[in-house]
Amino acid sequence: MRNSASLSSLIDRYFGGASEAAAEVLMAFSTGKNEQEGEGAGFDEDNVLNDVILDSLPDRVAVITRDYRYLYSNAANSEYLKSKPIELVGRHLSEFIGSELFEGCFKSKLDACFAGETVNCHYPAYRPTDVNKTLHCRMTPLRATKPRGEVIGALVVVHEVGAVSANMLVA
Repeated sequence: MRNSASLSSLIDRYFGGASEAAAEVLMAFSTGKNEQEGEGAGFDEDNVLNDVILDSLPDRVAVITRDYRYLYSNAANSEYLKSKPIELVGRHLSEFIGSELFEGCFKSKLDACFAGETVNCHYPAYRPTDVNKTLHCRMTPLRATKPRGEVIGALVVVHEVGAVSANMLVA
């Protein structure tokens, strides 16, 4: 909870005062127990979204909101995007992958994830310095901790993979 105050103010600003939504997201990132424990299954139960753990992973990890904006980026993803994690909060995904790739592929994949589906895909790296690299992306629905369990975003994990057949690549 080392950055909880600044994260809280950013989330409040980002959600336009929707304190319930901001509280849900903060609880998902909580490293301690929460008051609503036992009310429903959520990511907080197993501390899956513990930022200390996520920052130590070599894979790129991000949380994307339902309007396709960054809510969280771990150290590896921020370094790859040449930004500080806090600079990514609130920025649209298309700013980094381009509107063509976003509209042509990732938007539909994220929409499926927001509908509750876990999505896996492979795609060629989009940066000129990463020519001939293939990336694997897994999008997992991030659910609220309340009983409704509504999807509040997507947990996106990206890592480089070896050779992939052409029919496995995202068009």
